[in-house]
Amino acid sequence: MHPPLGSRSSPWSCPGMARSLKRMHLSSVRINTEEIGSFLPNSLALEHLELWHCHEIASLKLPCTLQRLSFLRVGRCDTLEMIQSDAPCLSTFHYEGPILPLSFGDSLQLKDIKISVYPWFNLFDHARTVLPTVAPNLETLFLTSAYEVGTFSSSSRVPGKFLHLKYLELAVVGPKTQMDLHYESMNTCLWFLFSILLQHWKLSYCT
Repeated sequence: MHPPLGSRSSPWSCPGMARSLKRMHLSSVRINTEEIGSFLPNSLALEHLELWHCHEIASLKLPCTLQRLSFLRVGRCDTLEMIQSDAPCLSTFHYEGPILPLSFGDSLQLKDIKISVYPWFNLFDHARTVLPTVAPNLETLFLTSAYEVGTFSSSSRVPGKFLHLKYLELAVVGPKTQMDLHYESMNTCLWFLFSILLQHWKLSYCT
């Protein structure tokens, strides 16, 4: 389903449509937190959900009734402050925007995550600290950040281990100083210590 730009012809007010819908892609659509919160619990057949430039959604909560949802992609929703999913079969999550709180409940199926916070920064340290807890069975991870700043300390905020991570790609975008490069090199090397099954690792710098 692809509602038109600025549409207020409420497909989310039609329970019949919600029950049979398998894929939903909303791009630049005026839908708010309350409206999507009312629509999603009735979308029992939903398997694939994408939200892009939906600027009136402040929080996104996916209920446990979404038993078939396996793919979630959210990007550039300017007022979004948190994402919470209780969908038990969610396996793929893609996100683009600033760092925000993520919760995936007991979704042990989540194995593929792609996050880009560019032009924001400091994603790598945050992801290494948070993701082992919220996505314990993660296997594939792509991260894009503007840069990593700070003072490296191996004793600061020890994260959990990525027990299943096999494929890791890290991309850093923007100009770098020698200090930036030193900090980022030390930071990214820590991924090896906490990813005991890692098979593929790629680090790229883009100006």
